[in-house]
Amino acid sequence: MWISKIFTVLIFLSCSQLVLAQDSLISVELQHMHRFAETYVKMENYKMAIATYKQLIELSPENIQLKTELGDTYFRSGDYDNATATLSPLQDLPHVTYKAYEVMAAAQLAQHKDKLSKSTVERGLARFPDAGALYYLKGTTASAENQMAAAVQNWLTGIEVQPGYAANYKAAAVAYLNTSESLWGILYGETYLAIPHDSTGNAAFKTMLYNGWSAYFEHITDKHDHSTPFEEMVRSTLLQLTPIISDGMSVENLTMVRTRFLMEWSNRYATKYPFPLFTYQEELIRNGLMDTYSEWLLGMAESKSGYEAWNKFHTNDMHRFEKWREEHFMWPAQMTTYVDKSDVKMHELFPKKKKR
Repeated sequence: MWISKIFTVLIFLSCSQLVLAQDSLISVELQHMHRFAETYVKMENYKMAIATYKQLIELSPENIQLKTELGDTYFRSGDYDNATATLSPLQDLPHVTYKAYEVMAAAQLAQHKDKLSKSTVERGLARFPDAGALYYLKGTTASAENQMAAAVQNWLTGIEVQPGYAANYKAAAVAYLNTSESLWGILYGETYLAIPHDSTGNAAFKTMLYNGWSAYFEHITDKHDHSTPFEEMVRSTLLQLTPIISDGMSVENLTMVRTRFLMEWSNRYATKYPFPLFTYQEELIRNGLMDTYSEWLLGMAESKSGYEAWNKFHTNDMHRFEKWREEHFMWPAQMTTYVDKSDVKMHELFPKKKKR
């Protein structure tokens, strides 16, 4: 099951994120061939994609990026032997990217070669310490081994070293949403949805977020040991606004709470505790999109019929928001987590589960 999560993370590997430099291909025709290969991958026509990559490599035999993409295509097709055979010779080359390590480690995991996979990840991190994808893979491996504390620590490190890499946010969010301290599940979850990401499973994830907000307000008066100053400032600010939701949890009430929270945070704490998600949401308010954003985020999770009725009443509002969103993805240049990553805290929140 969790191998499929790795597969999802690699979904963009052969596409726009791996654009070849024009001078790396020897002709316009080869550039066209490369686009065909990428298109075949998107269509999941891996047989044609592999054949096209092989032709490209014959014509450009020193191109490491093409070989990396070929290895990824083998991985997607389920041919893990050829994936590792293609990527293994690239590991020590001077111009290899972390993608080669990422895909090879995932292929080794799929072959149940866990020790080899871990070794590949560690070698990759030694060369590319800012590769969020490798920390995601390391965390996912730890999670599969019932070491959730180590898993979350790796995902949080991945967020710190590469703030724009989406998968670590979602993994951390899901982990926190399954604990008694759902705040970071909410914050990482909404950050994940605000940055470019693979949208597969968004509907179920938004339902988790809605339930996370409900759980957070249900226990908002609870103080947790070792809460960070940031966490306490968020809690105390939201606590003052709970009368707004005294008649029950709803997207409308939550929108009012969050809007007032952002105003208060901006006035009192934003300078000391800058947080990209709050800055992004303030931009939504300035553009008159906060109501629509809240409906997009949580409306369906609250009520499908209510969401459909809202859209009928607010004609074209959702279309306007989604168009704005596509042009204004959040791109966090830096992400200070403000979270306690100590072993004591992590093992308290994420203890090992007893084997049945």
